[in-house]
Order: sequence, then C-alpha cells, then structure tokens
Amino acid sequence: MDRITEATSYIQEQDSSSGNICLCTESLCLSYGTRAALENVNLRIPSRAVTAIIGPSGSGKSSFLCCLNRMTDLCCSTTIEGSVRLGEHDIHRDLGKNPIALRRRVGMVFQHPNPFPFSIWKNLALPLKHHGVRNKQELSSVIEQALRRVGLWEEVGDRLRDSALTLSGGQQQRLCIARALVLEPEVLLMDEPCSSLDPLSTKCIETLIGQLKNSYTIVVVTHDLAQARRVADHVALFWNADGVGRLIEQGPAARVFQHPEHELTTSYLEGQL
Repeated sequence: MDRITEATSYIQEQDSSSGNICLCTESLCLSYGTRAALENVNLRIPSRAVTAIIGPSGSGKSSFLCCLNRMTDLCCSTTIEGSVRLGEHDIHRDLGKNPIALRRRVGMVFQHPNPFPFSIWKNLALPLKHHGVRNKQELSSVIEQALRRVGLWEEVGDRLRDSALTLSGGQQQRLCIARALVLEPEVLLMDEPCSSLDPLSTKCIETLIGQLKNSYTIVVVTHDLAQARRVADHVALFWNADGVGRLIEQGPAARVFQHPEHELTTSYLEGQL
C-alpha cells in the first residue's frame, strides 16, 4: 500500500469529533467533466470554530470549499458524488431547489477583494434588498452593525456614499466580509483571504477571524502554514494523488501541528515535500 492510499484509508479511522458538527462531507467526490478533482473526502467541520484547509497547490482545497455552498453549480459539466450536510440537511438533496438560499446560510469571501463598483453603502444594501429587506431604517441598522463587526465603521462611517473602490486593499477585503455578514450566515468560507494583502492588513483580518468565530463557523483555505497555526482551531490536510485531491489528515490544530499522525503530514509541515 503506497503512502497516499494508506493515508486515505487511515483518515476514516481518525477521531475528528470536537463539539457540535456544523458541516460534514461523506465520500465526497468532485469531477470537472472527465477530470476528477476530489475523491472520497470525509471531513467534519465543528461549529463556531476556525477550520483551516491546508496542503500543496493542486490538492483540491479551493474546489472543496466551493462544494460547501454549491459554487460548483456555476461550473459547466460538474459532477458531485457523496454528500455535504449542513446540520441535518443534505445541501443537494434537501436544499437542491434553492442554492441562493443556501449561499445566504453559507457565505464566501474570495482570494482577492471583489467589491462591487458602487458605493460602500450599496455594496452592503444590494444583498439585503435581494433578500427582501427594503425598510431604510432596517437597512441602515444592519449595515452599521456589519461594518462595526469588521472594524470599518470608524473608518468609513462618514463616507458611505463614496465608491468602495477608493478603499485600501485591506479595507476592501473587510468590506467583502461585511457584505457576507449582512445576511447573517451560519458559515463563512474564506479562500486565501490574505494572499493579496500587506502584513498589517493580514494581521487585521486574522484578528477579525478570531473574533468572528464566536458567532460563525469559519473555514479558511490557506497556503500559509504560519497563518494556519495562528488562526485555526482545527486543520485538514489535502494532498494531490495522481492529479486528484484527497484528505490525508484532520484534527485539532495543536495536535496536527505538534503531533501529526501520518508521515505525509509530518513531511509537509517540515517542508520536505
């Protein structure tokens, strides 16, 4: 048995339970056309904690993240097998008719800040209006609350009608986080949220992640192992095996980083692979 096959079998036996489970994938497989991207991923994501998805490039980390709120539906010729459960509900079988409602519950922040080319206010008001919030007083209250959560209110509260594109990169990323939070999701997915930011902005986002986990389940894809050590409560290592992403090891961050249970994890963390 080679190391990849051994690890894939071994992961089934690991104890990844810690508190309540918010998201759970079972035998998850993803293909783009005839190309397999993920195979047999079984991962349990605890509620109100930060789970970091780590691993080398091409191991399926971002593809996995997109499976969690069905962003994969936007890609042509995508095939999903297995299941993704949000609480008690399978997001394909039970919530299959309304992916937009699912994405309200499972928000997403992308690698590069992507504010709409509108005012700061309109960036936050648009998703609320799309989901039926029309009362101006309610809009103002929710928008202020979201900006305060991400530490932007003191910085932009007096210029909400200015273009969002006038903000710095770090401010734009916090605005994008606020845009996800206005809909009060249960889960916040973050795909390399600091990769295009300077060190000070990165520290600000990491601090924010630590604060938000008290209210939200957060899943962060990161190539930065130091960042994963700083922010994660739980860690999942993905690996590329013959072009297919597989889950190698998962568990509490302290245990995975200090006492990894598989040799591939040890080698990766030590920079040998």
